[in-house]
Amino acid sequence: MRVVDRKTGKMSVIFDMGEIRWPGEWGVILILVDPYSLKKQGLVECRSFQMVDIGLTQPAQLAAIQEAKLS
Repeated sequence: MRVVDRKTGKMSVIFDMGEIRWPGEWGVILILVDPYSLKKQGLVECRSFQMVDIGLTQPAQLAAIQEAKLS
């Protein structure tokens, strides 16, 4: 999985084996709708945010690279 910061161009990359994680949802999903900022293009901007928990059966098999530079 990779997460990119569009302002700085840096990204975080997370390496894992799919069978070691157990996602669990708690709380709600937040959806923000902005009909004003892109109105001249005839578009509506939508953003979503959700909080989740991840349980790892073998945490040693998880690795991350932070602030990697896109090239």
